[in-house]
Amino acid sequence: MALQYIKLSILKKIILITVSTPILIILYYLLFVLDPRLLSERQYQISLIQKKHEECTKEQSKNIHKVDGYSIQFLGICSNTVYSRLCEDSKPFCGAAPDRGQEHYPNYGVMMIVKDQDDNIVLKAISNNLNSDLKPSSFNEQKFNNVVMLADQPSSFPYLVLKDAMGRGYRYHLYSTKNGFRKVTDIGPTTTDFYQNKESDYLIDVQRSYLPPLGSISDQIWNTVPYKLVDGHFEIDSE
Repeated sequence: MALQYIKLSILKKIILITVSTPILIILYYLLFVLDPRLLSERQYQISLIQKKHEECTKEQSKNIHKVDGYSIQFLGICSNTVYSRLCEDSKPFCGAAPDRGQEHYPNYGVMMIVKDQDDNIVLKAISNNLNSDLKPSSFNEQKFNNVVMLADQPSSFPYLVLKDAMGRGYRYHLYSTKNGFRKVTDIGPTTTDFYQNKESDYLIDVQRSYLPPLGSISDQIWNTVPYKLVDGHFEIDSE
């Protein structure tokens, strides 16, 4: 009888070990090994987005520039869109339209922010190519195309200039930083920068197209027309 009892006790221990060992292995696997995506795909994706956003925000915090007391911060620099290549030569002064995968980012669709000395937003550049229903919600928001850049102008140039990438070059947007921040004018498309004539006037060559008589869109002809900056607007240079 005693021997039978001992055998039964050993059998119980064996059964207990046999049953508990897989359970312990499964618990360990669930707690420490199992890919979080199998536990909660949504939670995993959210954590990835948050991590990527934190890394991108940290990088963007280095991309702030001061012009006449105004702070200009470019966003979208972590984007992998084909347009980001346009920012390579002037990355510190450029914002690219963000990827579709960044819909959950707090600043999704915002490419650039300009703040005054009191930290008020005076200009917010929003992407024109992400959502057709993305519209300016206030007077200080403006749509730009895939890339917006801070143009490097001579110190004597009277305005802050943003370059908006277009299909045939760039469109230049001029802003006054004197007595408040306001847009003065814009001009384009152009593939050149501003230059000066002998009279120190600022000019820029703009591409203009026209159709020959009875011509179709495919027959349009492009030519270059010089425009001169005069008192906050552009006039065709007649010289």
